[in-house]
Amino acid sequence: VFVSSGHDEYWSGEQRRVVEEGRDRGLHLMFLSGNEMFWKIRWEKTSNFVTNYNDYNSCSHNDEEEKRLMVCYKESQEKQKIDPEENMWTGTFRDSREINPEKTTPENSVTGTVFTVNAWRDDPLLVPSEFRALRFWRNTSISEMAEGDIKILKQGLLGHEWDEDID
Repeated sequence: VFVSSGHDEYWSGEQRRVVEEGRDRGLHLMFLSGNEMFWKIRWEKTSNFVTNYNDYNSCSHNDEEEKRLMVCYKESQEKQKIDPEENMWTGTFRDSREINPEKTTPENSVTGTVFTVNAWRDDPLLVPSEFRALRFWRNTSISEMAEGDIKILKQGLLGHEWDEDID
């Protein structure tokens, strides 16, 4: 199984390709976050490693090790292509505009859902009894709910970014 959890929105084309190939060979995929696989990035070699942590040099590595820099121009927010790499795209995977030199591949082609909400919320999560038979709720109190009941899960469980199944 491949598990994506947490804030997992930046993916290189290679990272995505490996996950898609695994899926196509029968690997199970589990996405436990929202806004995953959203921005396409690339990795560049760099000798000038920049970090927010003062202790990088004390980490276990040697001078021969490749240091990599994540690059994302977020071109989907621009009116023109700004990444200097002509045939490389560093915008959203779903951007279908002509300035994207790569094939449009929205995240729901892998995850089954699309990132739609980006707003800080603190709502409780309401689960109606119609959902009790879903595999996700097996062996939980929700699977035992009576017809017509609604289970209210505590506030703060749902994060500030989430996806929807829009198909």
